[in-house]
Amino acid sequence: MLRFLLWPLFPLTALAETPLLIPLMRDECGTARQEAVLLLQQELTLDTARQICRRLLEAQRGPGLRQVWVATDRDDFRDELTGKPTSENDYAGWQRLYRQTGGKLKPMAQLIRGRNGSVLRVRDHRDQLHREVVEGADPLWFEVAGERIEVLDLRFGGAPGDGRWRPPCLLYVFAKTNTPLTDAQGIAFAKQAQARFGVRRVWVTIDQTGWFIYDNFPAIFRFAPIAVPPSKEQYDRTFQMGCGNTRRGVNEFSCVSWPIVGPDGKLIGGGWLLQTPGSVGPVDREAEMDPWRGK
Repeated sequence: MLRFLLWPLFPLTALAETPLLIPLMRDECGTARQEAVLLLQQELTLDTARQICRRLLEAQRGPGLRQVWVATDRDDFRDELTGKPTSENDYAGWQRLYRQTGGKLKPMAQLIRGRNGSVLRVRDHRDQLHREVVEGADPLWFEVAGERIEVLDLRFGGAPGDGRWRPPCLLYVFAKTNTPLTDAQGIAFAKQAQARFGVRRVWVTIDQTGWFIYDNFPAIFRFAPIAVPPSKEQYDRTFQMGCGNTRRGVNEFSCVSWPIVGPDGKLIGGGWLLQTPGSVGPVDREAEMDPWRGK
């Protein structure tokens, strides 16, 4: 269960300047754990991010995914963690949020550890971007049948309603690829993510642009240069896919993908195409991309 915390200030005495930190959040999903702190009265430099994240990670021993954050603004972190509200998950809603940022993002750091290594990503107080592999390999890069896939974000999710008959937790994976994937590649990627991050239930959302305009993703991805966003027409014609094992058993994966283009090159409706045996055509996009609808 996600918990936003308001605890007394505590110093991290191992650091030279002893920054003041407020615990913001702790969460778990099976063996996966994540934690966030708020940095006060000090600029977030790369060195500060390194030391705080490593200290937090050392305290989270054990197997499974580990994700730690250092934020500099409480509301900014909440928006980063929850992404766009559902009411803004259309192009016009996303565009409003994008313009509100003014192209500026506040400093934040994140350290992620998977089974093959860990990586630190930082947007520092000077708006400079840093990415360092701390140990092993970068756990956010995958390769499936020769295609390189980059994970941009990881989210913990819980099934709404009665947890006695629904899966208790779910890892959402947001990833970017340069070329469209087949359903077999999408399922292979989902299985790799399931194994690398040590979770039973996983749902990967793949967006060729990396903007995730129609998903609960931040209006702007924080740990990359801010690019020129696509127009609605451009975005609606770019490859997107969702794959996971949320609808059937833990070992049964399926995918949906977009767009659906007719022989004349025009978009067909507003649905997604279910890429599993027996698919007969477009289905409701929201129903298929919501792992819990209809359960």
